[in-house]
Amino acid sequence: MKNKLLTLVILSIALAFTFISGCTEEEATTVTLDKNQTASLTCHVEAQLDLMNDTANTTLEPAPAGTKVFITIQNSEYNTGAQGVTVYETEIDGSGMFTYDIPVTELGTNVTISFDEFIYDQKVIEYDGDLDMWVYGDPETKKYTAPDLVNIYVAGHSYNEKVQYGAQSF
Repeated sequence: MKNKLLTLVILSIALAFTFISGCTEEEATTVTLDKNQTASLTCHVEAQLDLMNDTANTTLEPAPAGTKVFITIQNSEYNTGAQGVTVYETEIDGSGMFTYDIPVTELGTNVTISFDEFIYDQKVIEYDGDLDMWVYGDPETKKYTAPDLVNIYVAGHSYNEKVQYGAQSF
């Protein structure tokens, strides 16, 4: 009788522990993030890759192809109980653009778009009085950075943005 009582107590404790562990485990499961709806973003990205000295003209060219772009969204934007972030990556194409269908919600989603910096030998164009014409001088190596875009995008909408890189000497 004593062995049966001890076995019953042990089984009861094991069952209670399994029940408690099962509840805790279920609460800790991954939160569902609905990423089925999208907003279409087309972004034109430019930089002053040629510098014309002694003029007020600013000519912007497409940013270099292959420059990385990062689209960051807090997971709580999809579900208030979610933690962490989702990061999507794309690249600027040969015409200085990228298009991306960003997973968003119908009520709007806060999105941060970051642009990788790049190093470029900026062409310098100077006026040569002896030749009476504009000529290329020695290039200057510059670091280009662009500000983040921080916007709210709504599912089913299309957006067009323009971003300009700025150059800094080393």
